[in-house]
Amino acid sequence: MKYLIVMFSSRTDTMHFYSIIKKFNGFCSVVNTPHSLSRSCGISIKISNNQLVVAQQILKNNKFSSFKGIFEIDMTNANSIPKRIY
Repeated sequence: MKYLIVMFSSRTDTMHFYSIIKKFNGFCSVVNTPHSLSRSCGISIKISNNQLVVAQQILKNNKFSSFKGIFEIDMTNANSIPKRIY
């Protein structure tokens, strides 16, 4: 299973992004940032792959000064390294 992690260095930005994307009625949740990506505030937003375009639009239309990236996580391979996709 693959999913996306949206990372910020600020909890405020993380929760603001969460509140916006939640309005689109898609799958999203607040999760602990994976250890391999621990350069953030400690929490991130987990979204499905099909929400990438919506997430990109939200990021373009809002000021998120602490945005660190969107990373793809592959749970089918325990040794996989998160891949930055945006």
